[in-house]
Amino acid sequence: MSLDRPRIARLLAAARHRDLGVLTEPEGMDLLEAAGVPTPPRVLLAGNADAAAMTAPPFPGARAVLKVVAPAILHKTEAGGVAVIENTPAAIRAAVAEMEKRFSGQAVDGYLLAGFVPH
Repeated sequence: MSLDRPRIARLLAAARHRDLGVLTEPEGMDLLEAAGVPTPPRVLLAGNADAAAMTAPPFPGARAVLKVVAPAILHKTEAGGVAVIENTPAAIRAAVAEMEKRFSGQAVDGYLLAGFVPH
């Protein structure tokens, strides 16, 4: 494991600057990665435009996980902000569109698309 102290310092400084009192999941994943902890492949989608631009899945595997990214939505599953979907552009577009509709009017930073990790 490799510890990237400068990256950790930059990530924490950026989080402190946002002054929300919480880390978003992408921020937490970035910190884990900087600390040398393996994380699933992931990409942050701003919304439908990013999803529409996909012509192929961004990483291998039959399934992916889409999660809403919003500092005020800490319990994503209970809010309907987590979906295990097929790892295809069509399924990704449909899931992002559904979440955009569900969370319209709320402060959303985007949607985290991650590789599915079986447990």
